[in-house]
Amino acid sequence: MNLRPILSLLAVSTLLTASAQPKRALTFDDIMDYQRVTHRSLSDDGRYSLIVHEGWRGDGDRNGRVKDYAADATALLFDAKGQQLESFFPINAYDFTRSSQYLVVKTHENEAARTARLLKLQNSGDEKKDKDVQLDTLHIYQLATRHIERIDSVRSHKLAGEADYIAYQLKAKDSTLYLRALNAGSE
Repeated sequence: MNLRPILSLLAVSTLLTASAQPKRALTFDDIMDYQRVTHRSLSDDGRYSLIVHEGWRGDGDRNGRVKDYAADATALLFDAKGQQLESFFPINAYDFTRSSQYLVVKTHENEAARTARLLKLQNSGDEKKDKDVQLDTLHIYQLATRHIERIDSVRSHKLAGEADYIAYQLKAKDSTLYLRALNAGSE
């Protein structure tokens, strides 16, 4: 049996179907909606990965690096099988602990919430100097149990290099330094 006519008919129909799909030009909105992976990190034990994706913001410096996270930067946490475990939006910083038991993510207030807060302060007539201070939220994510602890109004934080300790300061005018073991759960 001669299969050549059947195969050529099949090839022609495939080509006609593929060419019948309309192609459209790339628009400015397509470029602005483009999400690129800008940062990636792997836990020390290799069981978890985190990527940061954000909208396109131009070419960055001469090496293509953009120094700060954009207002729309999102961190996505994945396990070793590639399953997404959690997402954090919008982020300022992130780091796995040395033991790979915790992920610490610092998020900031999104633009809509910040605008609403400033309008509320403006309408209240309160003329405090520190009303535009943007404080962050610290998310301490325990990787094994998927438990998240939130610490609001964080000014700064630092993880210990070798042990699972974190130091942080709260509020704009508070000089108290909190130090805690992450596995203890309290200051």
